[in-house]
Amino acid sequence: MPLSSPFEHMTAANAHHLWLLDATGQMMSHDSLADAIILQPFTAHQLPGLALYLKAPLTSYEDNPPLTARFHKRISLPFPLPESDIIPTSRGLITLRNAETNRHWLTFRSEDNTLDFTAESQDEASSFLPLTLEGYKGLARLIDQNHAELRALNQHVIGPAHVSSEVPFHLHIGEIDVPLPENLSELTRLGQLPAGQQDVITLQQGDDPSLASTFIIHIHT
Repeated sequence: MPLSSPFEHMTAANAHHLWLLDATGQMMSHDSLADAIILQPFTAHQLPGLALYLKAPLTSYEDNPPLTARFHKRISLPFPLPESDIIPTSRGLITLRNAETNRHWLTFRSEDNTLDFTAESQDEASSFLPLTLEGYKGLARLIDQNHAELRALNQHVIGPAHVSSEVPFHLHIGEIDVPLPENLSELTRLGQLPAGQQDVITLQQGDDPSLASTFIIHIHT
C-alpha cells in the first residue's frame, strides 16, 4: 500500500494521532497476527499499525497534569493497552507513563520484542520521537526517493537519507548528520507540501542552531 493511501483516510476528527519512532529508527507497531506490540523498521510505504490518540495537540504536552493518550490499533484485537501519560524528557522526546497506576513506565524488552508497562523508573533509553501524520510523511520524503528527490543547492542529487545506526534519532544525508528532534518542525512542514512542488528545506546539524544545511526538494507524492 503506498504511503499516500493511509494519509488520504485521515480527517480532522482524528488529527491528533501520533506515531512513535525509537532511537534506532524503528517504529512502534502492532503485529495483528500475534496481537503483539512490536518495533519495526521505518517504512515510507505504509503507516505503522499502532498509533497514540490524543484529545489535544501535542503542543501542550508539557502541561501539568500531562496529556493522557490511548493506543489505537489499526486492527482491533483483544490485547488491551493501558492509557498513557505523555511525559517530556529532552529535545522534544517523550516517555510514556502508565496512567492507570501513575507510577509505572513503558519500556520495550528487546530480548522478546514486547512492550512492558511495569517498569518502576523512567528510562530515557525508552524515549520516543512523536511524529504527527505530516511529520511521518516528511520523514518518508527524505528517506524514499519515490516520494521526493533531494538535491544540493548546485542541483547535484544527494540522498536519500538513511537512519543512523550509531547516533540515536539521527539521519545521514550524504556526509551530513541530521538530528531528528531538532528538525521536527521542518519535517512537519515538508510533509505538508503538495505533490509536484519544489521547495527549499533547511535542516539543523547537531545542537548548534547556526549550523545548518539547505537543500532543494522535489516532491513526487
